[in-house]
Amino acid sequence: MKKHEILSPQSRAELFDPPTDPAAIVRQYTFSLDDLTLIRQRRRDANRLGFAVHLAYLKFPGRVLGSEEAPASDMVAFLAQQLGVGSDVYSEYAHRDETRREHLGDIQSYLCVRPFSRDDYRYVAKIATT
Repeated sequence: MKKHEILSPQSRAELFDPPTDPAAIVRQYTFSLDDLTLIRQRRRDANRLGFAVHLAYLKFPGRVLGSEEAPASDMVAFLAQQLGVGSDVYSEYAHRDETRREHLGDIQSYLCVRPFSRDDYRYVAKIATT
């Protein structure tokens, strides 16, 4: 039995994929001074850029970059330019899975967000059905 999908593939991409248009990349991914201060606390260029990519994804489109997912090269180049590093250093990021998890935890704390939990699901389902 095929599960029912609410969104078409095009609608899903519009909501959950990062922008590819250069103007939208600039609009969505220009970091504030506070963002840059947080990013620059990382030790190596690769970790700073990887951290910046995760921060950008959590800010817009509001989701975590998958561990096997590659960010768009135009986006990485724009973020790298803001940090003053080469975009090629991203390939050196997070050889340790713990680094990625620690970075995501730091970013979630910074943005005051957390993963959607089972309790959240119950709460939303209760609201939706009343």
